[in-house]
Amino acid sequence: MIPGTLAHPLAHDSFWIDFVWAKQFTDLLRDGVLYPRWLPLSFDGLGSPAFYFYGPVAFYLCGIFGIAGLSTYASILAAFGTAMIASGFAMYGCLKDKAAHALAGACLYMAAPYHLLDFYRRGALAEFTAFALLPLLALGLARAARQGRIGLLATTYALLIMTHLPTALLASVLLVAPLSLAEYRGNGKRLLHIATGLAIGLGLAGYFLLPAILLQRHVSIDRLWLEYKFHATAWSFLHPAGWPDRDEAMLIVAATAAIALPAALFFMLKRTFWSALTLLICAAVAGFIPYFWSIPLLAKVQFPFRALALAEFGIAAALATSAIRPSILLGASLPMLTLSAFIISAPLPSGEKRLAEIVGHHPDVAEYLPAGSPVESGITSRWAQTLAKAQPPVMIEGDRTILRRFYFPAWQARCGGRAVPIFPDQTTRLISYRGRNCVIERHMTQPELAGMILSLISLLLLLASRSNPLNLLETRFGQGKVTKSAAGRTTSLNLEKHRKSRGK
Repeated sequence: MIPGTLAHPLAHDSFWIDFVWAKQFTDLLRDGVLYPRWLPLSFDGLGSPAFYFYGPVAFYLCGIFGIAGLSTYASILAAFGTAMIASGFAMYGCLKDKAAHALAGACLYMAAPYHLLDFYRRGALAEFTAFALLPLLALGLARAARQGRIGLLATTYALLIMTHLPTALLASVLLVAPLSLAEYRGNGKRLLHIATGLAIGLGLAGYFLLPAILLQRHVSIDRLWLEYKFHATAWSFLHPAGWPDRDEAMLIVAATAAIALPAALFFMLKRTFWSALTLLICAAVAGFIPYFWSIPLLAKVQFPFRALALAEFGIAAALATSAIRPSILLGASLPMLTLSAFIISAPLPSGEKRLAEIVGHHPDVAEYLPAGSPVESGITSRWAQTLAKAQPPVMIEGDRTILRRFYFPAWQARCGGRAVPIFPDQTTRLISYRGRNCVIERHMTQPELAGMILSLISLLLLLASRSNPLNLLETRFGQGKVTKSAAGRTTSLNLEKHRKSRGK
């Protein structure tokens, strides 16, 4: 991480979005808003409902550093660094009881190429933070299946959803589903525990998830897939002539190959679950599985290479759990480490001028413009910037008042203590209402209220599952079998001591 922290300020790719969102999120937290959803400075002061739809967890991390006194840019770098360290500790915690090379696997997971691409080339803070949750998700699933303990699975799944939805979706299909089948072993109760943990996790994320799903019709969310480069099928290795960005695509091809080569080697030597799963994920990233990226919802992840986060988890687990000499492990990791060294050492563009513009205008991404806004090419909106410059704070048109703030159903107008309906101005999509001098305030929408209730109910169910005597009894009686399969020699020794003491 050191070269990135010592470089000139970075504002390429998603770094500038991180800055716009982290600055406002931190300021709102500092002002006492516990869950900032509306960003008032975005689009040059017209506002954006970004965090009604985007997972907030990574930006809470930025907020902690910002409130502690770091600048916005420094807090972003600190959040990246913390997520990197957390991913290593999480991977080690996942591997330590069942892997011969747990520490090596954790270090490889941190140093894998897509991990570093996400920071150096993409600035994808939320997706980068999700790396730290994937090992905990796998560990929680194993605990739920083998011991009936669903707390870690439910909590991690909720956090993953509230961190980065595309990664959560890919993890559900390419990690949770295969792991669940592997843990099944003819025992339906194992699948029931897993399903219960996942269902409670979905419910815990309800306060974020329900508004994110049900309020989409009020924004221009379809622009997430408007441009060709945001189509998952555009990045297929089978059609290099159609790649939207050749340089980026070549890096993705190299990263996929560096992961797939050792996975294929280990699969030929010994057909392990992790090597097979890694190869499957790499094949999906490459576009070798027909129609995979045309499946509803999966087609919405934009970039198939996002699944490389799961492939890196798989290859790290495959190498760590293999009974091989450290020298062979290092040799198998060499392609990945070589590519990672190239990514770290490559020159980075300076973003000083871009950051100065961001501080002045707070541009935002076009998918969070109000529904019905003019369609433009590009990630940001020139129309919104022009509108912000021309629009006065308050404009009167006949019996209507138009405010310099984008419409969203979370806003309400009150005139003399009486609620007045608001609606978007047909031309500008700004807040409009009939009357004069009304007070505009934000209120909780119905999806937010329903999501809060769902999250509270799910939290109560999770707490009840932890204190349920039947669940505790089941865990106690199942512990011997579970522990024996995980660490057979230790448990066998303990059981033998128990038998001897009973004999005496």
